[in-house]
Amino acid sequence: MRARSIYGKSPMEIQIALKEAIGDGFIPTLAIVFISIKQDRKAVREILAAQSIDVFGATSCGEFVDGHQSKGEIAILLMDLSRDLYAIVFEDMGAQSIQAAAKKVASSALSNFSNPTLIVCSTGVTPDSEMFDGMSLVHELSESIGRDRIFFGGMAGDDFTLTGTSVFTQNEETNHGLVALVFNADKVS
Repeated sequence: MRARSIYGKSPMEIQIALKEAIGDGFIPTLAIVFISIKQDRKAVREILAAQSIDVFGATSCGEFVDGHQSKGEIAILLMDLSRDLYAIVFEDMGAQSIQAAAKKVASSALSNFSNPTLIVCSTGVTPDSEMFDGMSLVHELSESIGRDRIFFGGMAGDDFTLTGTSVFTQNEETNHGLVALVFNADKVS
C-alpha cells in the first residue's frame, strides 16, 4: 500500500492536488478526509467519487498534513489499498441510542472481517449544541466488538463554533452519528 497526502483551501485546489497526486502507478481507492465546516463537503466528495475513491470523512477543528497546519481548509490522506482489505461503515443515529449504533457498527465490522480493527469518528456537537457521548460509544464498541480488538478515533470538529459537526462517506452524511473505517487486521496493521 502507498499513501499520499494532499491539502487545499478550496475544492478547486483539492481537484488540482488530486490530479498531481495520481500518477506513476498510484491509483488511490480510499481517502481519509478532514475538512472545515466552512468548506463544501459535497463538492469534495464529488471530486473523489469521479476518481472512484471511497471516502471516510469528518469535519475538523484545524487540519494538518506533511508539516502544513491550517484552519478552515481541507486535508486528505489518499491510499491505494485493495478494497477487499477495508470496509466503511456509516451509522446515522436518528432516534437510536449510542449503544445500539455501536452494536450495529461492531456487527458490521465482524461480518466483514474475522479480525477487524477500526478507525472511528463520531459527530461531536449536534446543531442543538448537544455533545456526543464518546465514553458510551467507546465502552459499547469495546464490549460489542471484543475487548481484544483494536480501535481508535475521535470526534468531528466544527472550527470551535459549537454549531454542529458531521461525519460522512462518499454518499452519506450525518450530523448525529458515526463512521468507521474497518480494516482486515490479518492483512493491515
